[in-house]
Amino acid sequence: MKLFDELANIVKRRGDTALHVVAFVGAFVALVAPFALVTYPQMVDLPMHAAQTSALRHLSDPSYAFDQQFELHPLGYPYMSSYALGAVLMSFMSAIAATKIANVVLLAFVPAGLATLAWGMRRSPLIALAAVPFAFSGMALWGTVSSLSAIGMMAMALGLTLRALERPSPRLFVATGAVLALTFFTQVFRAPIAIASVAIAWAFSDKRRETVRPLLLACLPTVALLVAFLALRPAGLRPDIGPITLRTDRLSLVFDTVVSELMSKPERAAARRHVAVVVAIGFATFGIAWARRATQPASSFERRAHWTLVCTIALCCLGYLFLPDRLGIYFGAAAREATSVTYLAIALIPNLPRELSLRAAAVAAMLWSALSITDLAILRFVPFDTRLEAFTSISEQIPKAPKLCYLVYDEEYAMTLVPAYVQAEKGGFLSYHFASIGASPFAYRTDEAAVVPPPAPGAERFQWRPELFDLAEQGPFFDWFLVVSNVDRSLIFVADPTIRLVDHRGDFWLYTRTTKP
Repeated sequence: MKLFDELANIVKRRGDTALHVVAFVGAFVALVAPFALVTYPQMVDLPMHAAQTSALRHLSDPSYAFDQQFELHPLGYPYMSSYALGAVLMSFMSAIAATKIANVVLLAFVPAGLATLAWGMRRSPLIALAAVPFAFSGMALWGTVSSLSAIGMMAMALGLTLRALERPSPRLFVATGAVLALTFFTQVFRAPIAIASVAIAWAFSDKRRETVRPLLLACLPTVALLVAFLALRPAGLRPDIGPITLRTDRLSLVFDTVVSELMSKPERAAARRHVAVVVAIGFATFGIAWARRATQPASSFERRAHWTLVCTIALCCLGYLFLPDRLGIYFGAAAREATSVTYLAIALIPNLPRELSLRAAAVAAMLWSALSITDLAILRFVPFDTRLEAFTSISEQIPKAPKLCYLVYDEEYAMTLVPAYVQAEKGGFLSYHFASIGASPFAYRTDEAAVVPPPAPGAERFQWRPELFDLAEQGPFFDWFLVVSNVDRSLIFVADPTIRLVDHRGDFWLYTRTTKP
């Protein structure tokens, strides 16, 4: 009998290991495949992120002309993690490839953060498969990958804290501090919420006295960074919040807020199906846990961890219900908390059953649902990438460090910033840049030697309203003009005879200036 019991244990251990390997490989494929199959993912802000990554990499290289226009303010607008990683990768690959990989790495924090949180709560990390589709949610499609990954980092910090409070370890406290600092440099507004979640975990701990000092030391660097940010932040990040009101009408909009208007009907249907799968797993695991409560009761630690998570979710829910839609230049402040709430709610699911067959069934269901959403993401990315083949071809005719004005007359949101890829690859100047509205760690220089494009008309509206462009006012600075339109827009330049059409491919029209006006 002992021999058979030992063999059964070996099979169970190996089966559980195999299940974790399958889950890891499946999550990797689900995250990477859409980015690996295309050159240009269909994500609205990604081209500008590529441009800023290139600016960080080549800021000291005069041939890119970044030094003539920009100065770096990493604490005033500390969205640096993806740019720093991309800049390192750019040392041995193209700007676009480096930006894609950097963003995939950040997106990996979404399932990794939930897996760490589950581990910290003494639950199976396999439940993190349920979080993989967030990589193609509304926040991701808008290109706000930093905001999305910071939510995963917050969950990771909370998971590390829970485990450190249960079994105090210097390594765990150091790891917690490192993740909190990384959260600050990924999405600054997520850092105080992450610190608050850590404080909530400590408040529920039964080892408060012996852990208060190492936990304070772990949080101190990020608190210091936040103080520096408050002192150095630009005007756009000093918003007047105004009267705070309870927005109960948002409760019925959670799903639509998370998926956003960018998703197609099939993508929305797949998202609803995924919610149904996760809810079904939640009910099944709760039913099993309830039936076994007499023989497998929850420990005091598990109860404390559960209430820590509930309070953290409540904190994010308050943000969703009370925050305004916009804080200065920070769009969608409240909407992003809807993603936080739904993401963290997955961790409320009780621990997966110990039986290998039941865990395998849960993993299979989550993986099938996640991969079906990935398949739809590929179907979204590929046609967009095909459309941009004309852009690749026509941009080859633009020289290095151009003064490029771009006007996008296209209803496709993801097209609005595509010309910024030119700056990512070749450097130079853009008619609209996030630095124009103070939404960048780069700020335009103000000294006399600076070479800076004229202010974008209408500030942030310019990327959506190219008709605001004034040829007489903004035109003289630029020597290259890229128009994205399905009709000829040459009348825009008719008043300036020095501007001529160079090439037209697909929806892309390239003009250049023959002589200075």
